[in-house]
Amino acid sequence: MLSIMRKHAQSWIIKVALFSIAIVFIFWGVGSFRSERASRLAQVNGKTISVAEYQQTYRQTLDRIKEVYGQQADEKTFYSPEFKRKVLDGLIEKKLIQEAGKAMGFSVSSEELSRAIQQMPYFQENGKFSLAKYKKILQMSRLSPEAFEAEQKEALLQERVTSFLNGFVKIEPEEIRNFYSFLNNETNNYFLRFKKEDYKNRVDITPDQLKAYFVQNQSRYRTPVQVRLAYLDTSPKDFEAKAVVTDKEVQEYYQQNQQKFIDSKNNKPQALDQVQNQIRNLLQTGKAYELARQKAEESYDQVLSKGNLKVFSREFKIPVKETEWMTSGENKTGIEGVKEFTQKGFTLKKGELAPVLDLGPEWGFVILQVTDRRESQPMTLEQAESRVKEDLLVEKAAKLALSEAETFLKNLRQKKDIHQLAREKNQVVEETGFFSRVKNRPPWVETPEVQEVLFSVGPSNPIPEKPLKLGTDYGIVVYKESRPASMEDFEKDRERFFQALQQQKRTAIFEQWSRSLREKAKVSINQDLL
Repeated sequence: MLSIMRKHAQSWIIKVALFSIAIVFIFWGVGSFRSERASRLAQVNGKTISVAEYQQTYRQTLDRIKEVYGQQADEKTFYSPEFKRKVLDGLIEKKLIQEAGKAMGFSVSSEELSRAIQQMPYFQENGKFSLAKYKKILQMSRLSPEAFEAEQKEALLQERVTSFLNGFVKIEPEEIRNFYSFLNNETNNYFLRFKKEDYKNRVDITPDQLKAYFVQNQSRYRTPVQVRLAYLDTSPKDFEAKAVVTDKEVQEYYQQNQQKFIDSKNNKPQALDQVQNQIRNLLQTGKAYELARQKAEESYDQVLSKGNLKVFSREFKIPVKETEWMTSGENKTGIEGVKEFTQKGFTLKKGELAPVLDLGPEWGFVILQVTDRRESQPMTLEQAESRVKEDLLVEKAAKLALSEAETFLKNLRQKKDIHQLAREKNQVVEETGFFSRVKNRPPWVETPEVQEVLFSVGPSNPIPEKPLKLGTDYGIVVYKESRPASMEDFEKDRERFFQALQQQKRTAIFEQWSRSLREKAKVSINQDLL
């Protein structure tokens, strides 16, 4: 899942979910948060984003991404702090765009809103809008007509702002051809890698060097923070028996989501009796998840009133679990290996209680409290000696590898033969094979910096200015040959490349504009509630 998400830089799949989604028919709804803690997750230019509003957006985004990725989706990623922050950033951006759209003079009339809703296929029967179906679907989704209509009004305003910005995109025919060539022209380069491991045996470290390095980098060598946590976990699995799903609910879900059950053989929806067990399990899981959330929130209120998890445990006779000493950066199994659980635990002071954590279907909802904490302390050279020695060894070996690579480049610029130089230095000259910006890139191209150097070499500039940094190793690419992209393929796919270039330009304009809004905005976030 992480590799998939990286391909969508700037979290555009999240933006699409936030700005284009009309309604996600999730039976279990938005969730129940206590109003006194749900009132303010963030403020955007003085306007509040509540926890309830964020939770609704989060669930809609989650459902949309699952529809896009299907079984490729890794649910653990969805419950990470990074993913949740991206959802919040998208919601903040949405608020700013709404504000800017109104300032630019865009608006949506009641008649336009009514017409847009009546045209939605979700609410139609026999090709016509059904008020009864509209109310039933909103009730099933636990949305009031007022809330849904406000959401749709925002979506229509967003569309008008986007359409206005898209009007600035102009594309000339030659631009399409150049764009195609830019992406598909192919190059084959020479490649050499200078591995730090090959230089470690050349490094000598004296006691004085070790001591000096330790003194210069003493802040790096500290004992890790340690904590012990008490926690109460509430699992959705414990509520499955109470999560009763009626036949009527199954039928309603099927009617509104037939597109999710298309038979690939005939491209038609499967019959209800073929998918009803699947739907029932889905709805039961959702109901159980919501019941677990409600129970966790109720327990949190009770824990707050007592001020301590262990006191709560004794009075209500509800068992509370406790971890052993946990060390920052240590790999653990079970719940102690869940990133959000440990991250939250290490941010708290001794005795501090965290709000309910949603750790996903596997672990459910958790309330945790730090029962004890050991702060980080400076290490002595004796304590850190093995680490210091290895760090110094790696640093010196990497410097030798860089120096060798720089010398190699200098000799190449003096018109020396790459193969002869490689033999003198016991290096191996490889070839990347033909690649372009969109296919067959070498596997060691992992960062934008490496990619920039890789595509900087060509017929007029065969030797780069500097070596590539490949982790703690270094490498050199030298241009060998190139070949142009196939114009025959271009003629076949001209329209596709036109659309790709158009979308790229639209995206660039939108991102530049929304980024300027964020830079000027006054935004505050309550990190404890995220």
